[in-house]
Amino acid sequence: ASLVVTTQASGATGGTAFSTQPAVIVRDAGGNTVTASTAIVTASINKGTASGLMTASVSSGVATFTNLTIAEAASGYIITFTSGSLSVNSTAFAVTVGAPAKLVVARQAFNATGGRPFVVQPQVVLQDAGGNTVTSSSNVRVTASVNHGTLGGNTSVALTSSTGLATFEDLKIAEAGTFILTYTSSNGFVVNGTALNVTIGDATQLRVTVQAAGATGGTNFTTQPSVVLLDAAGSPFTKSVNVSMTATVSLNGTLLGQTTVAVNSSTGVAAFSDLRINEAATGYVLTFTTNTGLTVKGEPFNVTVGPATNLAFETEPSGGYGGESLSTLPVVAVTDAGGNTVTDSSLVITVTVTTVSRRRSVDSSPAMRDGVSLRTTTVYYQTVSGGTATFDIAIDATGDYTLTFSAEGMTGVTTTVTVATGSASYLRVKTASAGAVARQFFETQPMVAVTDKGGNIVTTNEGT
Repeated sequence: ASLVVTTQASGATGGTAFSTQPAVIVRDAGGNTVTASTAIVTASINKGTASGLMTASVSSGVATFTNLTIAEAASGYIITFTSGSLSVNSTAFAVTVGAPAKLVVARQAFNATGGRPFVVQPQVVLQDAGGNTVTSSSNVRVTASVNHGTLGGNTSVALTSSTGLATFEDLKIAEAGTFILTYTSSNGFVVNGTALNVTIGDATQLRVTVQAAGATGGTNFTTQPSVVLLDAAGSPFTKSVNVSMTATVSLNGTLLGQTTVAVNSSTGVAAFSDLRINEAATGYVLTFTTNTGLTVKGEPFNVTVGPATNLAFETEPSGGYGGESLSTLPVVAVTDAGGNTVTDSSLVITVTVTTVSRRRSVDSSPAMRDGVSLRTTTVYYQTVSGGTATFDIAIDATGDYTLTFSAEGMTGVTTTVTVATGSASYLRVKTASAGAVARQFFETQPMVAVTDKGGNIVTTNEGT
């Protein structure tokens, strides 16, 4: 008896049943079909992996196989059919690459940090049912998507027909977390990648989340700035350790308050609380810099003149001479907390002159002025005009004096001046003649003093 292949396998493509399934008959020694045989015929292949029903029962002398399949595309396959001690080989045949049947992830995305392209970019291959790469497809595109969050980069790439591969180059996810990438081909196949963990990236940038505003001279900004530390994806960097941020200012102003603050490690935010600038001006810009070298600029803002709070010398007075205007007249300004002149103020400023020490060298007498006078009669007040008031002060007696300038609701200002003896200006009778008898010396001879304008004796005068 023998086995004979009556129908050879053909039409074999990877992973699909042969379009022509093999058939084997059982013959006796005379070559006649043994129709009464009930033998079992088993098929095996010389290489690769076969699947399907690998045995067939003989019926009417014939064993017909129904769904033999080979996955791998190759040539030189031979099927050996065996029944007991009988066996026979098929002729050699090839398994070719079949039609596209599935997408397979050839390389998984890996090593992902927020906002940066994955270190290992995914690669997807188009395969037939047996897992053989299909290289004959053209005009096929593969699109990547993600189950949540936002997938960045070029998410749609062409499949290279010569290799059957679609290779992504710059995919990235901003948010940290666990993600599943899904790949869909334009010819209708879908495959999911394995879980991808995206970690928080390094801090790479700063963003001003609250701009400085409401700035008046010398007072804390009503809106203090806040700056957040971000990773490459623009997400708050919440792993900062010992990171600080310093604020500086443009123009010629001086930024006051706590200009260096710590970055909150749980939020990535540096919040300033008491920044201020004294000098009123337009176009200030704050620059924020971390101790790790990151920097960002805020939007321009203005510092305006604030409400009146202080008196200050625009011109501080200097000493003078008895009875004469001080050598340098005091000019007092009404200012805000930053020292900027409040030009629309109409306050009345009072000056009080207090004697520290007096060195008067003439007697007090009705004929001589004593103490203090103002050149403008007895007016001790001046109304502010254009934010300032100028005082024309003259003090008679030599000595040291404190000038105190004050106005309602204002912090005043004080200075000390020295009044010295001036130049000879007057003759004054110090002692009048008395006890006069004809042709005799007066019993009391007259005495005349040479004085300055304030009535102070000019001791250096030697005239007659």
